[in-house]
Amino acid sequence: MAKKHNKTADEIDLTPFQFVSAGPKGELLKKKPGCGSCHPGGGGMEYDREGHRYDEWLREHPELANSLDGDYHKSKWDRTGVVEGDCFLCHLPGYNFRERMAQLKMLNYKWATVAGSGIGQVKGFVADGEEPVVVYNKHFFNEDGKLDIGLVYPPPSDNCVFCHGMSDLKKRGFSWNDLDNQDVHNLGGMSCTDCHPGDIDHNFAKGDENVSTVRDDLDGKDMNRCQDCHSKGTMGAPRPAHPKVRPDHLEKLACEFCHIPTLHKAAAAGLDVTAGGVWIISTPGSKRVGDRFAWHPRYEWKKKLGDETEKLYPVNLILPMFYTNHDADGIYYPLFARELKKAFEMAKSKILGEREVPEKNAPIVRTNDQIKAMLEALSESLKGNKRFEQIEPHFHHGGRLYSLEGGQLVVEEDHTWVGEGEGFNINHNVAPAEEALGAHGCADCHSDDSHVFKGQVVVSFIGENGEPEYVHSGRLFSHEP
Repeated sequence: MAKKHNKTADEIDLTPFQFVSAGPKGELLKKKPGCGSCHPGGGGMEYDREGHRYDEWLREHPELANSLDGDYHKSKWDRTGVVEGDCFLCHLPGYNFRERMAQLKMLNYKWATVAGSGIGQVKGFVADGEEPVVVYNKHFFNEDGKLDIGLVYPPPSDNCVFCHGMSDLKKRGFSWNDLDNQDVHNLGGMSCTDCHPGDIDHNFAKGDENVSTVRDDLDGKDMNRCQDCHSKGTMGAPRPAHPKVRPDHLEKLACEFCHIPTLHKAAAAGLDVTAGGVWIISTPGSKRVGDRFAWHPRYEWKKKLGDETEKLYPVNLILPMFYTNHDADGIYYPLFARELKKAFEMAKSKILGEREVPEKNAPIVRTNDQIKAMLEALSESLKGNKRFEQIEPHFHHGGRLYSLEGGQLVVEEDHTWVGEGEGFNINHNVAPAEEALGAHGCADCHSDDSHVFKGQVVVSFIGENGEPEYVHSGRLFSHEP
């Protein structure tokens, strides 16, 4: 996101104004939400970093639109309005989420709630230079003018899925209420709020997420974990004794390790930003994210809230491929999308050859020659960029650092400080007990055809002859915690 105070326009990336409408275009808009669509409004979508409401402040100070203020640079808040907190998004059954997406994309910021809730029909788009007009639906108003639309508490799971459905699908290959990814709790009639209750201040119970750092103060607070229900019989949960499982296994394996052995929709396995956008690479063997496709997670040692020691948890690690510029201050600065796009247009023919678009479900760059071509293009296209004192572009992937030295590509190994990360938790899609690992004996894990130790897990999308590199699953966790 753009900084508040900038010295040159080169320093300004995605502004709060652009964030609201950023996201897929064209036909994809009908299927995938953009940035602002999944944020319910308020906060940074209503107020600037000094506490001023964007639209009111810009009307008083119109010169800000032509300034280097990251909150107002090239903005039209005075025409679009702001996105206030949308209570309907979560609490109105049948909310039209796609209509909200469309309104935000067309810069109808302050009208998105009216259109998404259905309390009015919005005609005209700010993006087309029009002043939107609202025709209210009188069915939702009493004679005294008060709204009566039937809000519910707690929020229905279908409303949670508006945003978490696509997000969880990419990160974990799972979405609640997913018919291809059934979960025993879902089949039993449970809803999101049974495990994730919230309070009057909208502090939702959240799990101990590996990757996210949002509201870590709430990690585990009021959260119903596996042990909480299955040791006490809460909500009728069975209380398994695990008589056939060795005690040391229960000390080292999280519940999810055995009880979520397989996912049934392709997730994201990697992402490549070479072309100036996010190019998703789905689970190896699948064609695209969301395909009906059976796959197994990788495993990582974690010590989560409630654990006395580290345990093995199932995760999905998305391998990033991204670029930085090593500046004179020694910091590797991530390159902006527009900077990458400019360089890619220069190197496109060398990277894609005769193809117009990248190959589906494969990285845009996957050989050393292609990486070298992109770094050469960046070395040229970044000249004159005022946010850098020196130009030294680098490519990062799979713990390796790629750069140019004397016109040659240099590859440094074991740079796990960048381009690496922790996997996203896999904690839904709980299978029936008879499908859990160990239900059919030790061979479920301890055999040559078991994924747990012998399964192939991708560790880099750039290997010999442009093919991904794989290792046995067990190699990733075989050390003692």
